[in-house]
Amino acid sequence: MLASWDLFVNGHDYSVTVERLPNGRDAIRINGRIAAKPLDAGDAECCISIGGVPHTVHRRGKDEFAIVEDPLAQAQVRTRSTAKAVLAHASDSPLPFLRSSANRGPAVAWTLVVIVAGLLIFWAKGPGYEKLASERVDKILHDMMSGRETEMQFSVTLWFKNKRVLDQTDMNIAMNHFDHWRQAKGIYGKPFSTYKIVSAELVKTEKTPTAIVTFTIEDKQYKVRVPKDDEISWVD
Repeated sequence: MLASWDLFVNGHDYSVTVERLPNGRDAIRINGRIAAKPLDAGDAECCISIGGVPHTVHRRGKDEFAIVEDPLAQAQVRTRSTAKAVLAHASDSPLPFLRSSANRGPAVAWTLVVIVAGLLIFWAKGPGYEKLASERVDKILHDMMSGRETEMQFSVTLWFKNKRVLDQTDMNIAMNHFDHWRQAKGIYGKPFSTYKIVSAELVKTEKTPTAIVTFTIEDKQYKVRVPKDDEISWVD
């Protein structure tokens, strides 16, 4: 096996692996099932869907791979496919002006392609960063509910770098910072039965996507700054 990841997506656990097939191609599997056309030696990446969320597997070397969540990847593929389909069937359009001129037809067809592609790319941007930040905080709070360190499998890594796995050096730093973060608001080691994400607002002045997320734990309100793939901090 060349690579493996354990991911938690939309409330479910998934095991993603990359293995070399006898023919030399690399197969990507999700929970044991091949998820896409196997990669040739020259293929740099492959888009797959995990729990309905697009991800991209990148080849970093001959036998090294990385996986990232990529909401644009599959939509861009659909955009290209739809654009080709619109162009291919433009001559069959029921609109009168498409048939009124042999010269006008191709221009109108391409206009339709551009419009459709633009709409799909707009849709492909997916949820705004506020929603992604809210979902990240929601996962962290869900993992923290028991208050027992042994049951907090992912809260510290999600809080630190929005990852499910860290190397040992980063893990040591993350655990230390995460403890201080919880102690600052008196929630270290304290179980809770309810929490709620109240709101999320994008910080437009930041170069890195950042959102302020407000939430409650048993009716007490808290507010945090959530930069993309970086450590979360309190907003006083």
